Amino acid sequence: MREIGIDEAGRGPVLGPLIMAAVALCPQQQEQLRSLGLQDSKKYGSSKKGKETRYRAYLSLIEVCEYRVLEISPDTIDRYVERGALDDLEREGALQLLEELSASKEDGIVCDGAPIFGKLSHMWPNLKAENKADTKYLSVSAASIIAKVRRDQIMEGIFKQYSEEFGEIKGGGYVNNSTREFLLAYEQKYGRLPAEVRKSWTWRPPPQPQWPDIVSLLQE
Repeated sequence: MREIGIDEAGRGPVLGPLIMAAVALCPQQQEQLRSLGLQDSKKYGSSKKGKETRYRAYLSLIEVCEYRVLEISPDTIDRYVERGALDDLEREGALQLLEELSASKEDGIVCDGAPIFGKLSHMWPNLKAENKADTKYLSVSAASIIAKVRRDQIMEGIFKQYSEEFGEIKGGGYVNNSTREFLLAYEQKYGRLPAEVRKSWTWRPPPQPQWPDIVSLLQE
């Protein structure tokens, strides 16, 4: 019997795709991963050293285990978000990954996110959906690392494409000052947003309050 872990990277950012990954481990592979000291992807951090350590873990993982990766485009995300169905999109993604791994009813399946994936338990009797599963199960930790590294690779390509014209974009595509400045500059120059943007996201800076001209009021 295998343990199949499912996790994602990139649910929240305004830029770039959502990446889902599934990793199938037999008991022997779990022992191999324990010897590597595998951690949840987020525990490696976002520093240069953390990214390098995560990438080394990724290289070891793809040599040891069977896995599948699903890239979900911003356009697809927008279509689901517009009808309030982002969780449905992730559930459909999980089912696709399980199909690609030829999952059986005997396999143990662990998904990170109880509210999202708990609804799949009626289809898969051995499925567990838990919050912070990436900190408890090796298969989910492995899936989190693969999803994160794959998304980082895609984002590096996106940032490289625009950095010469718009400068460095920091923060992994999340809504922050760097991302806002890039999107506003791109929109001002081209009259539209780049293709990598989730247009259903709220990212514009709040409008500045229009304070009355106190001097003029006093002179009236």
